[in-house]
Amino acid sequence: GRPIAPDANGTLRVSVAHVQGYAPRDGMAYTPFTRLGGALDKHTGIEPFVLPEALIAAAKDPGRRWREPSLDDVPLNFLADGDASGGNSGSPVVNGRGELVGVNFDRVWENVAGDFGFRPEVSRNISVDVRFMLWMLDRVEGADALLDELGVSGER
Repeated sequence: GRPIAPDANGTLRVSVAHVQGYAPRDGMAYTPFTRLGGALDKHTGIEPFVLPEALIAAAKDPGRRWREPSLDDVPLNFLADGDASGGNSGSPVVNGRGELVGVNFDRVWENVAGDFGFRPEVSRNISVDVRFMLWMLDRVEGADALLDELGVSGER
């Protein structure tokens, strides 16, 4: 009996999307995935490019369990052509089998105004990849009990 809010806060939303990159301008192309190696490449030790020492140490031997074979690296984030809206941050991202694959947290710059004009060629939401989250729990935090509770065992 109440009006529904125009954003995703407090509403159930389901979107269908495909993981894919995009090219917003001439000479500029974004791949579907960012990766652990890319984060290390950007680390300067000066804000905003500062990585925690524990992450840097763990990345020296990242293991194979959480790697994406096509990247030969641990994926950090991915782009998808979903129609995200204000309030979608923190929403689970599931694959076609209903498995958690990520957590939505932002939109790309070119889609900031997407609520007012959807443009499929640049509409991309950004999600943290679940394999990076699991890698962090396993290799950086040593959270074996939590991994066991989640039903995934770390590299022991």
